[in-house]
Amino acid sequence: MQGNTRHAATRLVIVGATLTLVAICAGVATGNPCPTAPLTLNQPTANCDGVHLSWAFGGSLDDLSTWWIEYIKPGDTDWTGPAITRQSSADFSWQQLPQGTDLTFRVRLASFSCAPLVSNQEQITGETVPTTPGGVSVANIAGTQVRIEWQVLYSTYNNSVQIVDDHQNLVATTDYYNGICYLTPGCPAASYGVQNLSTTNCASQRVTTGTQPLQPVPCYPADGATHYGSVALMWSAAGCIPVAGYDVEMSSDPGFNSASIAPTTTTTYTWSNPGYGTRYWRVREYNGSVASDWSAPQSFTSVTLSPPPPVTDLLVNFGRTSAAVSWTDVLDGTDGIADHYEIRHSSSIITECNWGSAYVVASGATQPPGAFECVTINNLSACSPHYFAIKTKDNNGMWSDISNLANGSTKCSGSGTPTCLAELLAPTPEVTVDLPSEIELSSANPMRGTGQIQYGIPNASVGASLELAIFDVAGRRMKTLAGGVANSGRFNAQWDLRSEDGGRAGAGVYFLRLRVGSQTLRKTLIVTQ
Repeated sequence: MQGNTRHAATRLVIVGATLTLVAICAGVATGNPCPTAPLTLNQPTANCDGVHLSWAFGGSLDDLSTWWIEYIKPGDTDWTGPAITRQSSADFSWQQLPQGTDLTFRVRLASFSCAPLVSNQEQITGETVPTTPGGVSVANIAGTQVRIEWQVLYSTYNNSVQIVDDHQNLVATTDYYNGICYLTPGCPAASYGVQNLSTTNCASQRVTTGTQPLQPVPCYPADGATHYGSVALMWSAAGCIPVAGYDVEMSSDPGFNSASIAPTTTTTYTWSNPGYGTRYWRVREYNGSVASDWSAPQSFTSVTLSPPPPVTDLLVNFGRTSAAVSWTDVLDGTDGIADHYEIRHSSSIITECNWGSAYVVASGATQPPGAFECVTINNLSACSPHYFAIKTKDNNGMWSDISNLANGSTKCSGSGTPTCLAELLAPTPEVTVDLPSEIELSSANPMRGTGQIQYGIPNASVGASLELAIFDVAGRRMKTLAGGVANSGRFNAQWDLRSEDGGRAGAGVYFLRLRVGSQTLRKTLIVTQ
């Protein structure tokens, strides 16, 4: 053929035993010309679904037309792609893209046997925004360790993800786009989210941790201990995962087949009248409908013998590396004779729960009830806080509850041994005055503000000299509240927690002393802030 005739391409088709030559001519054989209309790519935009591309084409498409979308990175010579779509609409969202670079895009229109029609090139500036990670799961696996697992919904050559807690605080950054992250926070959050480093404007997928409360740790009474009467069961919370409360299960059966369960919101519960014999108990935490496993069972033997009462006037006076610890021996219990004491020391508060971990620094036989005792504890660290507590044991082997806590700090300089507080604490055997009442505090002891102090004078002491005063633990006079000649009757005095010079008394132990003639009555007063 002559003129503008185009040569046809040929294809060999074998059908059975018949050979057929089929001519396919781009434009001529099909009757459709190759597309020539302008193809214009618009400026790409980044969003949380990746990069959105759109373009304009003024021509028509046949059933075999295909859009090819490609990109090229700075410095590369080859285009990457294509992402292929046969959809008739002229737009496409591309998720499988690299981050952290400037990408240039183009679109090609490919028709069967026609040379592709290529669009203009457009660049997206800055980082592309990847999609939100998916498949996020969070679980507490041991103690406070948290496992966070996720899967990113696209491939990338440089992906960093952030892990944020329920307050949007960043807790970890990792470069694994498909993987697991293990966290051991001081306190696990209620939920965690995983988001890409570039998706600060895109919502991250968030799931709850699925953490269940951990088992509490029973601490008192000690497992296997002997106890009398009602028992204050104590335990410590496991970690800081928030809990709504606790269940305490109590039974006389080690298998808890016949048990009672009591709820409480504190870490102690009093088992009233547990009866006699071996008793068992355990505790668990709960938060809504989710509960921890039960703690290890604990036991104690409930007996009919009563222990000695606890010491209530333990005091300490500090030197630089030593302390003088003073107290009054307790009365005998109902069923036994107090015959032994044990003092323990720690650099932190001593409780029934941690009594066993405090150091024994003094022990020995007690004196008769009401006798003044004082021991000196040496080799303490200077300029440091120290805590002391004491328990008393009787001849039946029954230990008292823990005493009041005596604490303070050793001095930072100086030398010498601190003196015992005998002058203020030792009872005066000559005291025979039959006062109508002992000194009473109208506010609870400890005192936190201005307190009313009541004292009484009997008729036999009328005309005697009278003095009511307050002293600190070193024996220094803080303030005189009353003085002069005694009259019979009941009287009130106020202490506003200030000394004679107007300074405010700090927290600690103080002493009230009432002297009527040659008779003296003393009381211990604890002041808190």
